[in-house]
Amino acid sequence: MKSMNLNKAVCMRLVLALAAVALAVTMAPGRTVAAGQAEGVLEISLADYVAAYVANSDEVATARENAENAETQWQRAVAEKQARLTIEELENTAYTRKLALQETVNNVVIKAVQAYVDLDQAMRDLAAKRVALNVAEERLRVTRLRYEAGLTTRDSVLQQENSYISATDALVKAEINIKQVKESFCEAAGLEPADTIALTTDVSSLYTGEVEFARDEVLEAARKASSSYFSAAAAADIARRKHEALKDPMIATKNERDQAAKADSDAQARLSDAEKSLVSSVDNALATLESLMRSLEMQTISAELAAADLEVARIRFDHGEMLQYELDSQVSSAEQAQFRAVQAKIDLFLQVLRIVALTGGDAMGLITR
Repeated sequence: MKSMNLNKAVCMRLVLALAAVALAVTMAPGRTVAAGQAEGVLEISLADYVAAYVANSDEVATARENAENAETQWQRAVAEKQARLTIEELENTAYTRKLALQETVNNVVIKAVQAYVDLDQAMRDLAAKRVALNVAEERLRVTRLRYEAGLTTRDSVLQQENSYISATDALVKAEINIKQVKESFCEAAGLEPADTIALTTDVSSLYTGEVEFARDEVLEAARKASSSYFSAAAAADIARRKHEALKDPMIATKNERDQAAKADSDAQARLSDAEKSLVSSVDNALATLESLMRSLEMQTISAELAAADLEVARIRFDHGEMLQYELDSQVSSAEQAQFRAVQAKIDLFLQVLRIVALTGGDAMGLITR
């Protein structure tokens, strides 16, 4: 267990640092979480929102309480001079709970970032739906005029009326969605409800493009950071030593020896399962990262093509070869293509956060750097 104890010291410092983030927010009197806030208006950065979200999290509070209780039980066992293996089991439990606290804080940080991103997406979607409705309305108006002039058919008018109704319905749904997302956004972080929310951080800018993870290094770091893997490894080690100790018929009954052998076998099986699960998590995380990098490349190319198409459309419009609503539609398409490229960068940043969390790093540090 020497190597395991060495890893404990490193990880405990990370745990304390992560816990301090939430604790500082909780204890700071009169802390302002927003860059600027008036009645019904909230202006907030990603770092401030994440800090408030973590401080308001029941998951973090429960994990911290569990870690503190396990630490207390271990220290009490030491003070009472209980059996050596009992003390070691309690020490392992305390350390497992500390790792679990670290995992919980990182996971809650990721949830907070996702909530921030979801609101940004909902805002963009609402804006896009408004543009789409304006385009549909103008297209319908022009189609009706062309029909009255005998230049198109009644079916064309009906088609545009359907498109207009569909665009109207989409806008209504987007307005309902943005209201719900805003409510969830504020409630999750313990903030006062706000009708107007300004997000001051461009999350896509946090993805620097400098992403490189070596599988073996990620896997090794994940082993050290995983509470479930450490718990299984520690339990397997103790079960093995108990089995060895009870093999002597002079100090243990046959029933005790059989129970110890079964406990050892079960513990080794659980460790094997934990290893397989960990390897699968690492491989899936890295595969997802590679897929998202390819997606970003494709979306970037698509955005460039859409921008080129828009330039051609502007030229055609200037030469009288295109109607205003057609140009507006092309502008909207280019903006949506650009947004998809931005969203691809955000998805990549979130995946980097997940890998950092998986390896026991400080997810909050990537946000505040």
